[in-house]
Amino acid sequence: MERPEKRFFEFDSFRVDTGERVLLRDGQPIVLTPKVFDLLLLLVENNRHTLSKDELMDRLWSESVVEENSLSRNISLLRKALGNGSDDIGGYIKTVPKRGYRFESDLHVVLEDEEELIVEKRTNYSVTLSQNRATASRTWATRVVAISAAAVGVVVLIAWAATRSEGEASGLTVRNTEAQLEASELYRRGRELWQNRSASGLHEATLLLEQAVERDPENALARSALADAYAFDARNWRKVEQVATDASRLDPTLGHPYASLGFVRLFWQWNPADAEANFKRAISLSPAYATAHQWYGLLLASVGHLNEGLAEMQRALELEPNSAAINADLCQMLYFVGRNHEAEAQCKRTLEIDPNFFSAYSHLYAIYSMQGKEREAFESFLTQERISVNSASLPADFEQYRTAFDRGGIVEFWREHIRLRRRFGTECGVGLAWVHAYLGEKNDAIVCLQRAVERRELDLVYIYADPVLRRLGDHAEYDDIANRMMNSQLSRSDESQ
Repeated sequence: MERPEKRFFEFDSFRVDTGERVLLRDGQPIVLTPKVFDLLLLLVENNRHTLSKDELMDRLWSESVVEENSLSRNISLLRKALGNGSDDIGGYIKTVPKRGYRFESDLHVVLEDEEELIVEKRTNYSVTLSQNRATASRTWATRVVAISAAAVGVVVLIAWAATRSEGEASGLTVRNTEAQLEASELYRRGRELWQNRSASGLHEATLLLEQAVERDPENALARSALADAYAFDARNWRKVEQVATDASRLDPTLGHPYASLGFVRLFWQWNPADAEANFKRAISLSPAYATAHQWYGLLLASVGHLNEGLAEMQRALELEPNSAAINADLCQMLYFVGRNHEAEAQCKRTLEIDPNFFSAYSHLYAIYSMQGKEREAFESFLTQERISVNSASLPADFEQYRTAFDRGGIVEFWREHIRLRRRFGTECGVGLAWVHAYLGEKNDAIVCLQRAVERRELDLVYIYADPVLRRLGDHAEYDDIANRMMNSQLSRSDESQ
């Protein structure tokens, strides 16, 4: 017989759909991270066989070097999804001391093609009849062949399902489940696009996540992901409050919505106290949610707790070692604490994950400048300007920049950059404030920061973290700018507009 098109694993009320990469419980999807799903699949495929920790780590992270606690965290997340928490007593995933882990359950392997469902039993278990999706909308009969596998020989039992007519409750259940599965797939794709942080990716992610919520209004993770997408959008960030609140209502145990709220409180509303409360709540509810640690690290850096912020960012990277966004933010944190050689290497690791990740070039521009690597700094600036949708540079500017650099190095380039921005009436902000501060032109830097406050630039939160902007610390108006930020928080009426 030809290999069937679809394969499922079934145990108790759970079904693992290997094609759609979805875990279902009583027909309801349970969203897992890709790595946790890979772990689940490895374990169920080796039901009742112990897999060593080294073997699991080699299979799950074949192209990465991670610590053993990464496996432990994913095991913990999987146990929680299966309803076992951190205690494997009586659960599906057994810890084998000094060896590894073993999955134990009466397990069905279900192979499905257009003609039939074949159920291969690994242990004695009652036969459950399943509906063939190809005939779901009409009167149907499904043949189930139950195979009790032994060392030698196979016993085949054939049963026929009862006839059902179109429009029965079972048909509605199938349609609802299909909508939920579709929503889960939309969520997965939207979340992946959101992670790359490109303008086009964020736009498409928002559309996909809005569709996911429309398909399955009860999907708390999809709503929370939509809140994250809105949080990065200058036009939509005010929607985060309601979307995140709805996600928390659907799943009060989920920490993700509080991280979304914390991001808005920090970067849009400049309210670090409320931001910290939300980040702590997010981490308390979902301690393995890397993004909450990532953004909490940025908050700690923004208020001057640089080493604590670095520790949170390193924790985030342990949880998601292949996230370009977290790798880039760790690069920035290392720059903040003055570890520029490590920061440079970290940014390069980010670009190995995503060669077009904008913020990595932005951080390298600052890092190379601090190291005196003028050529590298200049080229990093040009790259970030080329790939940034918010760049104020025109194509003709690049030739003038290059001519200026060839004439007098990075300082002459900076002079040309300032001149062009003023000539075209572009108001200075955090970027030019950084240049003026580097050149020791503190009054000009302060003026640019004041303009940035008026325009509510997001990067203003780092005026206490960035080592170049900290050079303005002895200026009389440096602390006043931070106070103006805190006093200019948007009112509720402003947020609703």
